[in-house]
Amino acid sequence: QAFYGNIISKLVRTSSRAVHGVKGLRNDALRAFLSKELSSDPGSRNALLADPVFEAAFGYEESDVTLAELQGNLLTESLVKALVRPSQEGMTEDYTFPLERKPYKHQLLAWKALMDPEICRSALVTSGTGSGKTECFLIPILNDLASEQTAKKGIGEAGVRAIFLYPLNALIKSQKDRLQAWSEPFNGQIRFCLYNGDTPD
Repeated sequence: QAFYGNIISKLVRTSSRAVHGVKGLRNDALRAFLSKELSSDPGSRNALLADPVFEAAFGYEESDVTLAELQGNLLTESLVKALVRPSQEGMTEDYTFPLERKPYKHQLLAWKALMDPEICRSALVTSGTGSGKTECFLIPILNDLASEQTAKKGIGEAGVRAIFLYPLNALIKSQKDRLQAWSEPFNGQIRFCLYNGDTPD
């Protein structure tokens, strides 16, 4: 209880500060009043946050192979090196994928389906939040690009090789960071651009 109590208290404090930061209020009396109101216990009258809800969830099933076992077999060595030692500069999250980690079963199934030229190269992945759906499509695409680079002795193919479409800008941020972390180790041989409604022309 103490653990969750601390988290809830921190959420209340940081949420209250965020509101003040966004609004940029300069009146001290108004700031003090809002601080008191917004810092009320979650679920109470005028509180910023509702009562917390806890939900038990099962962990996602791991496959029976490690990333190290996939290196040189399903995945190219250069991609595995990029996953193990991603670019960390300017990142808010650590996107390291250690050699001993076992990908989830649905990730491995997607990789095998999307990397096998004998199988239809389409896949529909339905899984919960935080289950690594991004890796289901991103790893096969990066693997293809890494394979092309190896075949061409570091030159790679010219032109646009893949397009990712997102329905909302909000979905792009963490995936953009992950793509940057895993493409930077290729020293400019794998590059990407982001186009959205803020892009001029």
